[in-house]
Amino acid sequence: MVYCEGAYIHDCRALMVRKDRELTWRSEVRIGFNGNTYPTHSLGPVSQWLGINRTDRLSTVSAWMTPCRAPVDYLKRNFGSDHPAVQRSPYTCGDSATTVLATERGAVVVLRVDWVSPRPHNMTHYALQGTRGAYLSARRQGEDDLVWIEGRSPADPDGVARSWEKLEDYAAELEHPRWKQWGR
Repeated sequence: MVYCEGAYIHDCRALMVRKDRELTWRSEVRIGFNGNTYPTHSLGPVSQWLGINRTDRLSTVSAWMTPCRAPVDYLKRNFGSDHPAVQRSPYTCGDSATTVLATERGAVVVLRVDWVSPRPHNMTHYALQGTRGAYLSARRQGEDDLVWIEGRSPADPDGVARSWEKLEDYAAELEHPRWKQWGR
């Protein structure tokens, strides 16, 4: 593995304020903090794939944030400009965070978290790149997880990847024994 991506993209703006107009933890965590507020959804699986704390370790991290615009706009439109969260508007946490990590063995990891921008929920988003293949998770319902494996997947005569294949096509051969035993 040389590169991994993971993202948690979920519009949770409606969960930032309770019906009594009080702020929930999703709103409070955005006050006084600027960074990736929820890396675990993506970092957990990526760490498993890279062998973090077994065969490799994280060594470097950098993060960038967009400005904070979507939550304040949402609160103004739905609760009015006089809502305490709008008046206070101390949100230092931007709408979308991108974190780039490197491992001691040279793999690069890109994580994105965004739970305040208006868009449909990406239940999972992962991409993996190795020296002999790649994986791309489905980004929306109805799409397939995709894989390309050197020497097996469609390629031009010189070996250049031609097209993705459905990961499901490899399930019978490559699926972990636990998935086979317990099902999905």
